[in-house]
Amino acid sequence: MGLDMMPLARPHIGLESEFESLWLTYQNLVNGITEPVSTTRQGFLGRLLGRSRSKKNELERLTKAIMSISEGADQNMGAPVVGVDAAANLWIEQSFKNGAFLGLQSCEAALEQMDGFHVLELLPECDGFPVYSNSFLHGSGVPRTSFRGDFLRDCVDVLTAAQISDAWVPKLSRDLLAYGESLCDSARNAAVEEGATDVIDRRAPPDVVALSRVYQIHIADSCGRWCKFWAKRGHGLEPDF
Repeated sequence: MGLDMMPLARPHIGLESEFESLWLTYQNLVNGITEPVSTTRQGFLGRLLGRSRSKKNELERLTKAIMSISEGADQNMGAPVVGVDAAANLWIEQSFKNGAFLGLQSCEAALEQMDGFHVLELLPECDGFPVYSNSFLHGSGVPRTSFRGDFLRDCVDVLTAAQISDAWVPKLSRDLLAYGESLCDSARNAAVEEGATDVIDRRAPPDVVALSRVYQIHIADSCGRWCKFWAKRGHGLEPDF
């Protein structure tokens, strides 16, 4: 499956502290730093099953609490909304004609199913919609906002091992911003060494040998710009792998 880097939902204004507290509690529970509420089951197997069920229930509770005070990356980009904007409805209608809604018998059914959907595909290109993304693959299931983090594995001539592995670590917005700046700094330093500063801040991949150092520079810089784009809008990192 590999790594797809997703923007973490951002907290509603005024609820940043509560969001961070819930998020940290969730991460600590996932990573085994803290344990779920103890169970009254007796015996080793009973306690084991009880902890597993308690952990699952607590994670579900925390997820619902986090979602109730936050919004996804698709909700704050100003994208046309299905059921509200004609452009979004037209996009759904065209997608239905192109066979994007298998199993649905009518365009009306597709519009009903997608009601409220923010159509990011109708927005212009930006650093938050990277070229290094599996969203272009049919059936990938990842959104346009995702960055294919697995590409960083190939950037060994530009990034340190720690920088590469850090892409798999969930982050709040401030940490994602620092990470993005680190990637951009490394990419720019390498670009200066290679005499290839023209690839910095460039959207399209350079016309060079795949996975050459210059190509790696472009991947690292693109990822850094993606991180900074979403972090400056209040989003952290949610790795999906």
